[in-house]
Amino acid sequence: MGTFIVISSIIVAAIVQLKRYKLASELQFTTWAKRIMPNKGSLKRLSVLSVLCLFFVSPSAHAAVRYSVASGSWESTSSWSASSGGTAGASVPVLGDCVIIEGGFTITVSSNTAACDSVQVGGWASSSTGALNLASGGALNVVGVIRSGGASFGAITFANSSSLVAGKIVFGGTLSMAATQSGGSINMTAGGTLTTSKIEVNFVSGSTWNPGTGTVILNATNSLPSSVVSSFNHLTINSGTTNLGTHLNISGNLSIKSSSVLDDMKSYNLTGTAGGTLSIEANGLLLVGMTSFPASFGTNTFASNSTVNYYGNNQNVAVLNYSNLSVSGTGTKTLLGSIAPSGDLTIASSTLNLQGYTINRQTYGGTLSIASGATLMIGGTNSFPTNYAVADFASASNVTYNGTNQSIAVQAYSNLNIFNSGTKTLAGSISPTGNVWIQNSSFDLGSFTANRSILGGSFTVDNGASLIIGGTGSFPSNYTAPRTNANSTVIFNGTNQTIDKAAGYPYWNLTLAGSGVKKIDVYAKIDAILSMQGTATTSGVVPTYGSAATLQYMGASAQATGVE
Repeated sequence: MGTFIVISSIIVAAIVQLKRYKLASELQFTTWAKRIMPNKGSLKRLSVLSVLCLFFVSPSAHAAVRYSVASGSWESTSSWSASSGGTAGASVPVLGDCVIIEGGFTITVSSNTAACDSVQVGGWASSSTGALNLASGGALNVVGVIRSGGASFGAITFANSSSLVAGKIVFGGTLSMAATQSGGSINMTAGGTLTTSKIEVNFVSGSTWNPGTGTVILNATNSLPSSVVSSFNHLTINSGTTNLGTHLNISGNLSIKSSSVLDDMKSYNLTGTAGGTLSIEANGLLLVGMTSFPASFGTNTFASNSTVNYYGNNQNVAVLNYSNLSVSGTGTKTLLGSIAPSGDLTIASSTLNLQGYTINRQTYGGTLSIASGATLMIGGTNSFPTNYAVADFASASNVTYNGTNQSIAVQAYSNLNIFNSGTKTLAGSISPTGNVWIQNSSFDLGSFTANRSILGGSFTVDNGASLIIGGTGSFPSNYTAPRTNANSTVIFNGTNQTIDKAAGYPYWNLTLAGSGVKKIDVYAKIDAILSMQGTATTSGVVPTYGSAATLQYMGASAQATGVE
């Protein structure tokens, strides 16, 4: 007994010093206690457990340890002793106290004012199980950790309308001071509400989780366990970021509150049921890293200024009533149908492929932004998304018209790509800040211009593509590399026009059509075919021809010759 007193005194003194220097962590204490108590005898183990409570409570609190010594009410002194297996009659646990439910006893919380600093359900001695029942209307507030399972099994059971608020929920103990360890169970079959900052599984074997008809509220940044806890009935992300740790099924409702985040970690599927609702409040964020949006929820509700961000690799963008929609990560995000966001559209990275669908804003307002290196791809016969008050194109952002016959909207593009097939018709003059690339289609400028805003970049008419220039326009200017590649065609079909191009960048096929006089610049060179069409005539200087070039007159009637 003297040894017990001496050891306890040493431990208490050490705790005071550790708390004074703010070294109080469970790992530090466990490691230190093992050094001075290498044996795992029950007397020494219980002495450590008794003072462990003191170690973790507020320095100003007059903490006590309460052990269950009978099955009964939390509010009854006959349920509690100040020592393990001791005499009943100790005061009811209050805020600042540590509670150990052991000895095969069941403690029931019926009042709505029960509180303490920590709870261990299932003792640290073998064959010392424990159970905590929360009766209907009963509420327990645990400031720190509540553990279900220690050396012996622990069980926590909720009744309908019961409530447990805890800093952290743990299945199985964390101290390795017991000769054996056991898991625990939490059962919400009847309902109830569990509010916590974190759920941990420290001992998987024998641990069970039954979400039943209950509600779980997570109120701090946390990562869900990789085992045991793989489903919820109602789940509320109330604060911070919650990261999935395994595939998760929600049988009821999933709610992401304001300023809260739910992240599938690009690894875990999140599924609901037809009767459930997924809701995101204003400023809430759902991060979708898997291939598709969480499946099977009967209803999806997105408040104004809520955000869904597809941030994985290749993903499908579901047809939903988004507020703010973002795409990031890598690969291509493929829109599965036309949608009308009510907030902002952000392409932070990767490619957003609209296919033949539209993504016009629901009403006028908001911002469509495309970051550097990101791409918006527009298909079908559609033009640029409408109803956005601001269109923000970062330097080196990309807009690709990838459909058939399309109208090229007047926007402050950086890089503009004209791809696929058909004719893309410019709706007004533009001044790109980056590059223009025409591939496998025709780009018809009409009487408008596509001159670069400042000198730089490239304007490329690729193999098989064509550029059509009308009015009195000339080849787009301010590009340091105005390329017309093999088998490309440039058509001047306006009235009086100047046929110019930077030295060292010849035309492949050049067609002079329409009417008026086409004045040929000194640097004009044709590598393949110069085709004279319509009533156009030429002036200026004789163009330079490549070794295999040919001259064609393709007018419907007699044509006047010029300097060609």
